[in-house]
Amino acid sequence: MKLLKNLDEYTLKEIERLRFEFESFSLVYDKDNINYSRTSDWHNFYTSDTHKEFFDRFCEKGKIAEARTLFSRYGEISQNLMDKAAFNKLLIVFRDVIMANSTLCCDISQFMQTNLISVFLHIGQDDTKHICEDLCSFFISISLLLEEIEPKLFPKNALEFSKTFDRAIELLKEECQTPEKYIFLLHVLKQLDADEENCPPSSSISKLKKLIRDLTKLESILSKYQIPMNYSEYLAQDVSTICQRVLDRVRAAPSIHDYIQQFVFPFIEEHHLDKNEVLYNYIKNLSSSYRHVPTQKGGNTWDVLCLKITEQITDSNIRCRAILEIAVGTVPPWNNQLSTVVKNILSQEEKIDPKLLFLLRRQCSYADLGQIFIKYQIPLEARSKLICNSSVQQLLQFIFINSNNDMVDKLKDGFAIIEIYQLLQSITSTIDCYYIYAIVLVRQFTDEKEIKPLLDLFALVKSKEIMEAVATKFVTLLKNFLEPSKLKKIIIRRPVWISCLLAVLERFLPDTTDNRALMRSARNLRQLQNNHKIILGFNCLKNNEANIKLLDDFIEASSDKSIVEVIRFGTLLELPLKTSCVTLMRAQIRRNLPEAVLESLMLVHMFCWKFADVVRNDSKNANGDELIDYFINIISSFKEVLPKLIDWSVQLEEITLAQSFFTIIRYVNLFSFILNQINKETDTIPNVSFRPSSVEPNKSLVEKLQRTSIQMYTLDHRMGVLFPQNEGVFADSLAVVRAISAVGPSVVEPPFDSVQNDDYAKEECKSWEKLFSLLSNSHVLLEVYARQFANTLPCFNSNKQLHTIALTDIDRRIFNACKKIFSFPVADLHLAAHLLFSLSKTNMFKTLKDLRTWALTKKNVRYTLNLIRASLFVLIYTSQELTTIKQVASWFDSTLWQKRLFKQGVNLGNTQLKRETVFDLCAEFAKLIL
Repeated sequence: MKLLKNLDEYTLKEIERLRFEFESFSLVYDKDNINYSRTSDWHNFYTSDTHKEFFDRFCEKGKIAEARTLFSRYGEISQNLMDKAAFNKLLIVFRDVIMANSTLCCDISQFMQTNLISVFLHIGQDDTKHICEDLCSFFISISLLLEEIEPKLFPKNALEFSKTFDRAIELLKEECQTPEKYIFLLHVLKQLDADEENCPPSSSISKLKKLIRDLTKLESILSKYQIPMNYSEYLAQDVSTICQRVLDRVRAAPSIHDYIQQFVFPFIEEHHLDKNEVLYNYIKNLSSSYRHVPTQKGGNTWDVLCLKITEQITDSNIRCRAILEIAVGTVPPWNNQLSTVVKNILSQEEKIDPKLLFLLRRQCSYADLGQIFIKYQIPLEARSKLICNSSVQQLLQFIFINSNNDMVDKLKDGFAIIEIYQLLQSITSTIDCYYIYAIVLVRQFTDEKEIKPLLDLFALVKSKEIMEAVATKFVTLLKNFLEPSKLKKIIIRRPVWISCLLAVLERFLPDTTDNRALMRSARNLRQLQNNHKIILGFNCLKNNEANIKLLDDFIEASSDKSIVEVIRFGTLLELPLKTSCVTLMRAQIRRNLPEAVLESLMLVHMFCWKFADVVRNDSKNANGDELIDYFINIISSFKEVLPKLIDWSVQLEEITLAQSFFTIIRYVNLFSFILNQINKETDTIPNVSFRPSSVEPNKSLVEKLQRTSIQMYTLDHRMGVLFPQNEGVFADSLAVVRAISAVGPSVVEPPFDSVQNDDYAKEECKSWEKLFSLLSNSHVLLEVYARQFANTLPCFNSNKQLHTIALTDIDRRIFNACKKIFSFPVADLHLAAHLLFSLSKTNMFKTLKDLRTWALTKKNVRYTLNLIRASLFVLIYTSQELTTIKQVASWFDSTLWQKRLFKQGVNLGNTQLKRETVFDLCAEFAKLIL
């Protein structure tokens, strides 16, 4: 130490450097075998300006610990690695090292997550996305490579390695203690983007996340249920097939009961499957694969295995179905276990479906028949060919001729075959007997009054099951009889066959939807033939094009056809009411266009007055559903016809007619909204005309963005989010329908005999006020629409005292509507702006101030942003006060920054973010980039 004091500063620094180099060299090389000669690595080690080549050499040789030592002691190595070429080269080296020695994957993973990934991410701000993609591709390739080189440790080894990137990000979060590191972390997280909606499925980031999820499931399946699978096998599996693989291991289990309780049932419960159905399907598949294969002697044969599995089925009917599958697949003779189980099942008649018991008894008969076939070396497949008496006689002849058995034995077997055949064919023979007799009877009938013997025949059938089987076959036959024909003798007898068909359907078959529809079609066919001399079949009623042609011919046959006659005839052809009305309109157009327009206008007027008549005459006990259905049909017809009437009026230059039609169609649209609210589940009244074609409110923004890779996000995506049907159901639907119907006469001009116009206007205004009260609070959009529409009608405009009634407190109602709009996750700002524009300028500014107070009270950033966007849109169009617009724009900027920072974990509470704070944050971020 005394000698060191006399040395100069440069010499002291060199001695210190050599001491550091010596310590580093001793750490990475074996201390006992270190060579310090000029030809050794020591000379190059302490004379070299950079230690990157030693680091690269250690990495290539798989000496990860030595490489990490150099990395931690020499900072220039990390600087040299902050290069794209060095980054890619090191990843290739690591891949080669793992291929040569897979045990080093843990050391490489630890090295990367602790040191290297942080260095790689600092290569460049513009390349961060590509670096992340390359890292994810590297971890994916190595994880899949580990499956090939270390299959015994898969998927645990691959899962651990694939999570390296995630662990590195967690370390970055823990070390995030300065603003620079925090901004860098935000930049990296933005590139990784935890929300997968911003990452295409083809990106490496998304693929790595999916790989981690799949490997996690694979590891869970292996650890919990001991089912090894490679990755490609897992991708081809679903929950059902994996469950089948779990069940397949039951064959090698010493105790089937214990295995099912320990592995199968936990898997079923975890994936929310029905354990009875799963066990039944497994038995069914196993039985199908071993069907007609003789069982082995000793050991767990497939049928014995399945019988033990059925013990775990708790539902009696499903257990019976499973045993039936085993019985079908087992080759006779049955073993003792199967015979005992079948006997126990057959003794539980009160717990099991009779149809299943019948099928099981039938299979027992097949098994007994199979034993006889085996005795005489007859193929078992011949059992299904015993379908008639002649085939049974040929079988007996074969047994009697080709067998050397004793005559008594052959006769005994012959009697057994006959008895089994009768058991197998008894129900079918009875059904055929009744069916044939019914055919004979119906061919003899010449008048509808003669069908009583047919009813007597069905009354003789004691079994309901047999009776329904006979009736079903008989109905099918009659439907074929009723196909169109030009033969006179068949046309004459068609009404008799229709009467027989209706009698059987009404009395001897269940009251189902299909049977009721068949009866309705049969009655229509009878009326078409009796009243209109039209011969059609059941299939003809499904041909709409041909039926429309028939309806058109019916209209053209006479010029004085009323709409009631046309609709009645269209009903016989099973055409919708709308189709019948449109067909009538087209026929009128072909005759004379101006007269058709005027006649249609009279029809529309008549229906508007009919609304009030129906409501006025409707008693308290009337069926509300029928009333609503009536209006649905009428409104549907109007929505089909009115647009065409407007076009015709414009072509004819009938401006008065066009204005009248426009007023009526606004009323029809309001009525349609209300009916659509009541019947949400029907498609009777479409709402296409109320929404732009580019808007799809039922699809989320995420789904729309996924449809195409490039799409501009505009306010159009917010249109159509809130519709009246989103506001819930009416408290009293029938009362609302009556109210909207009662105001129908106010839509058209009052009748000529209405002398007291003032009284008429007051009465109509009261009707509108009743409708307003029913829509108030619960259905704000409909109420605003109704008030604005009513304000344009003559009943309100004819008197100065009534002129302002419709728009009373309209600003408060629009305030409530805007609150509801802004509360949606994706707010319909077009709708909110339209509502605000409908107010006067004074009321609009007052409503905006009230909305601002409401938004600040709610303390919800989304509500505030929606309000600000709508306010800017409205103010720019209506206000010349640039100071106010700038204040709102500044409020928008600060609120938007507050929302973005909150998503990244920076919660500023309820305090408003100042512009200076935003500028400081941007400046820090710019410094980091530069």
